[in-house]
Amino acid sequence: MLGELARLSELPVPRVHHAARDLLVMDFIENDAGGIGESVERHAGELIARLHGTPRELFGYSRDTLIGPFRPAQS
Repeated sequence: MLGELARLSELPVPRVHHAARDLLVMDFIENDAGGIGESVERHAGELIARLHGTPRELFGYSRDTLIGPFRPAQS
């Protein structure tokens, strides 16, 4: 899913180097160890809103994902 988000959106997602059922190897995510504050929450909300506002012919996947059993539906 990270690879598809990187390919289909402008979300800043880490590059995936290897993905298997029991192992995910991706780029390190730099952070300041300061936790998630209001500005981070606001920025994440703006990014997700832009992602959800992207027009597509179909939504969903032909397979279950980590966030649930979503099936493609006509927009």
